[in-house]
Amino acid sequence: KLARDNAPVIANAVGYSNVSFHYGQIQDLSLDWDKLAVWLKANPVSSTDGLKALETEKDRLRAEEPMIPDNSVDVIVSNCVLNLVAAHEKSQLVSEIFRVLKPGGRIAISDIVSDEVVPEHLMADANLWSGCISGAFHELELLTELEKVGFQGVKIDKWEAEPFAVVEG
Repeated sequence: KLARDNAPVIANAVGYSNVSFHYGQIQDLSLDWDKLAVWLKANPVSSTDGLKALETEKDRLRAEEPMIPDNSVDVIVSNCVLNLVAAHEKSQLVSEIFRVLKPGGRIAISDIVSDEVVPEHLMADANLWSGCISGAFHELELLTELEKVGFQGVKIDKWEAEPFAVVEG
């Protein structure tokens, strides 16, 4: 909302507008939450039948009116976003990035990675989570996930010699 409200102000200041903002989740770029909100306003969910109808509408929106269509994006830039996605949704996240990129498209990810698997008790730590630490991909997991969905020529442009943070050794 903040970005959308200020887009005309920025456009007026720079003299043009070439940006659009979408409301959704990075791990499900096909579901447009703005369209879903309109549907929910007209179809409030108050029963299991309503919940089934909601799931049907979500599937319909993904298939017929995807927020970000397949093969439609040239470049994806992510700065400390991937670590805020739940561990059980990380594979879907990487698949979505690959799905929306045009052939030959590129990604630039700047996120903290971990050299050890993050234990469950640290994943549950709200301070570490909000600091993008406890949700970090294991470094090899990220590379494996990228390769698994079809990325080729993965290159690490910068690798810090010193860790961003050390938690429990």
